[in-house]
Amino acid sequence: MKKNAFSLIEMLVSISILAIMMLYLYKSYASLNMSNDIYKTKVKKLLDINSITKTLLLDFSLALPESIKIIKQEENEVLIRMQTLNSKHRNFSPYLMYMVKNDKLYRLESLKDFSSASFSFNDVLNIDEVAEVQRFRVYKYIKIVKRIYTEFYLIDIKFKEEKQILFKVKALNEYKK
Repeated sequence: MKKNAFSLIEMLVSISILAIMMLYLYKSYASLNMSNDIYKTKVKKLLDINSITKTLLLDFSLALPESIKIIKQEENEVLIRMQTLNSKHRNFSPYLMYMVKNDKLYRLESLKDFSSASFSFNDVLNIDEVAEVQRFRVYKYIKIVKRIYTEFYLIDIKFKEEKQILFKVKALNEYKK
């Protein structure tokens, strides 16, 4: 007798083999998705840190000569004022203030000088919460070569997630005295 079809046992064996293969494929797909989620969060944190570093680098390197004033650097309070050519909010030559309050680093951007008597917080002001930090310090160093003054800044940030950034910025605007 000629056999043209599969028997019931052959079909059951092939379906059970297919089910076992699908089970392993599903488990590997689930673990791949889980690892992708972990890497997405890590990449997002790195991109945030890179964005913060880029903003700080541009703010300090494009600061106008002698405009950076380190007002206060205490344990939980830091105030740094400057005027720079860098703007996140499309202002022309804005005044900036970096401020640490309650372990949060803020970047304030305004068209008016923060030190002027006419400034009030009702003026046009953009406030960005940069990050949660344990420490934010800025140290200034002035190098003088042939009566040309070049400002350098050492920026030290320690984030709440135990990440730390330490970098040196050279102000691009040199000046003579």
